[in-house]
Amino acid sequence: MDFLLRWLRGEMGVLGDYTYQSMHIITLIVVVIYLIVLAFIAKSNWEDKKKRALLKGIAIFHLVFEILWRLIFYFVCDYPLNELWPMYPCNLGGVIVPIICLLDFTYGKEMFYLFAFTGGIITFAIPDGIFNNSAFVFHILKSILQHTGILAIPLFEYCAGYFKSSIKTIFPTLLGLLIYVFNSGYFAYQLGLEGDFMFLEMKLPCEISGVPQIITTTIAAGICLVILSIIVNPKEFINLVKQRNSNTPNN
Repeated sequence: MDFLLRWLRGEMGVLGDYTYQSMHIITLIVVVIYLIVLAFIAKSNWEDKKKRALLKGIAIFHLVFEILWRLIFYFVCDYPLNELWPMYPCNLGGVIVPIICLLDFTYGKEMFYLFAFTGGIITFAIPDGIFNNSAFVFHILKSILQHTGILAIPLFEYCAGYFKSSIKTIFPTLLGLLIYVFNSGYFAYQLGLEGDFMFLEMKLPCEISGVPQIITTTIAAGICLVILSIIVNPKEFINLVKQRNSNTPNN
């Protein structure tokens, strides 16, 4: 029992930065294999009913885990109630993405899936503050499962054909970005939380002297989402360009 409590509270191992070391690399390998398997199943000839049941099971697991880790943090780790709010973008995605999936809310998918998926990839590539203990303690597992969820659910839906990204739906995606920014850049602070929830303290190429970085970062993120939408839908982009050129009168 003492071991379990220490594991849940992170009271073991040695604190430090273990990014790109064995724990991080093994995690990457396991997550990539898991995602490949899910993509293979989603694209397979499996009965659609079974695919949807698997997707529902994944979404329920991640939603239940979002509730469970908050209960553990509150009752076992003595976290203040306000610190259980999803203040980081991926925290919010970890809650919203499973709910949207279970509700099969198409507009919600257009709003949040692309940004959440992108955030999951960036986090595993640059896991700031995640692998900060030599022991595989609970808060590391929590972060891994949370970010795996926002990768797995959109990926499965996309590969199975349940959700298709489109350049024409970029406006809901940008609206979703603004909701993320409002939550992490404003609302979290109204709850009395303190932290760099938008990662504004990181040195970014989008810094402009005299302009609040939350503005430049939001604009840069929006541009990146537009570019990603084009990359994911190259044929649609080419067709839109051709259509626009054909509608342009010759002088």
